[in-house]
Amino acid sequence: MSNKVFCIKHQKDEPAIDVHIPFRGELKERVHKNICQGVWDEWLVEQVKIINELALNLGDPRSHDIIEQKAKEFFGFEGDQYESVEPAEGDNPPTVQ
Repeated sequence: MSNKVFCIKHQKDEPAIDVHIPFRGELKERVHKNICQGVWDEWLVEQVKIINELALNLGDPRSHDIIEQKAKEFFGFEGDQYESVEPAEGDNPPTVQ
């Protein structure tokens, strides 16, 4: 039995995500309700590119904020009730250690 979800990226009913979604709170719920397994698989490839291109340190919580922001943009959630995760003035961006 396969659960279906109306995928906002494909604009049709598609198989729901059947794996753990590692986001926090509202973003996790929104992905679960609005994104299909196919788009999730595309995101996983994109996420690796983002981590590598930005040289994110996954031990730094700010890197997770950046990944979640990029996910919101990828899934088309940007501009909704989400706020930007731009670093506060004086904060240094995450670096590779």
